[in-house]
Amino acid sequence: MPEEFFPELRKVLADLAETSPLLRIERERENEALARKVVSDGRRGWKAGISINSYSLSENRAGGSFDHRYRFLASAHAKRPLYDWGALEAESRIAELGVLESRSSLVEIRRQVATHTRNSYLDLVLSGYALELAEDSLTLAKENESTAKRKRDLGLLTEVDLAETKIASLRQGIRIFELERDRRAAKQMFAHETGSKETLGFEVPDNFRSFVSKFVQDRPRVPESGTLHSGLLESLDHAIAVENEKVIVAEAIRKPRVNLVGSIFQDQVDALDSSQTQDRTNLVLGLQVQWDVFDGRESEGRKSEALSRKRRLEMQKTYEKKNLTLYRNKLRADLETRAELVQSRQELAAISSEKFEKSRIELDQNRITMEDFFAYRLEMDQSRLDLMRAVVDYISLLGEYLVLHGEDALSPTTTPPK
Repeated sequence: MPEEFFPELRKVLADLAETSPLLRIERERENEALARKVVSDGRRGWKAGISINSYSLSENRAGGSFDHRYRFLASAHAKRPLYDWGALEAESRIAELGVLESRSSLVEIRRQVATHTRNSYLDLVLSGYALELAEDSLTLAKENESTAKRKRDLGLLTEVDLAETKIASLRQGIRIFELERDRRAAKQMFAHETGSKETLGFEVPDNFRSFVSKFVQDRPRVPESGTLHSGLLESLDHAIAVENEKVIVAEAIRKPRVNLVGSIFQDQVDALDSSQTQDRTNLVLGLQVQWDVFDGRESEGRKSEALSRKRRLEMQKTYEKKNLTLYRNKLRADLETRAELVQSRQELAAISSEKFEKSRIELDQNRITMEDFFAYRLEMDQSRLDLMRAVVDYISLLGEYLVLHGEDALSPTTTPPK
């Protein structure tokens, strides 16, 4: 993993769970799923309520006196499902699967955010290395310009030759300005995406420079087999399990459901002699059976829909597993190709460096111009940058390959090459 070479990247990755805005947003999905689980579980338990009524009663009957009274009536009721053919339990399991899905999704997002953070960090490291090379080349361009002025004063060079060295210095200064501008914007985006408040250097450590130069000998081992991990496959597993529960819910719609009910309430009835009324308190306790004999084929349609979706998800899972295997094989083949590319880049960088050193001798002997000499320097810089980029691309791809095989995206477990 890249963080094995870059301690500050390791720190950023370790803090991502708390600092990343995207991960903070995704964590709320789990809270939503937990709330839905509470709602679902609540449907399986007791429900109780009370009612209190207050009113004024006035009676004015023919042949009788006017009567005015205040009435207060209260009632309480309770209900609990006893048996529903597993429908409520299935709905509870659906909510529980929603919690598991939200957690799996969070893990997958963490992997994606960690991979993106690695790539963004390494891009900044590369831009810093390019800036380092460009500044060294600018120093050389300034030296060439000073040397050209002295030779011009001695009549060894023309004004055109001097102008060429000035142009080279200006072009290199412009390149540095563009690199710094792009680097500032990339740093701001990195800080925004990671939420990191740390001041990062994005520097190339010595052990990574050594790794680049000794890549052929210190190339990391690539695991050939292992269990493939995919957030998409986990999501499909949860979705299939949800459809199984929905089948149970659909089948229970047209079956009788039994509830335990109880109630205490007050009312008013005529007295036995029918000459006056009296208050009465009632207690009701019993079983309630509810049976929807016909529902317009709603349950049949819901069951058919759940079974069809389950078959589709199972076919999709088979398809995605094959895709994942093919992608793993492609990554492994790409790693081999990129390793060969790094070796070629190493050879090219060595030849370019040797060519530049020889051109210095030829410049002293006036066999090449300063313009040619500086062009060889830029060629050497580009070959070094290309080598560094090839190694960065390799370890980035290796990190993706390791995550696919279950490496913790935020907790590297391998040991950096010595």
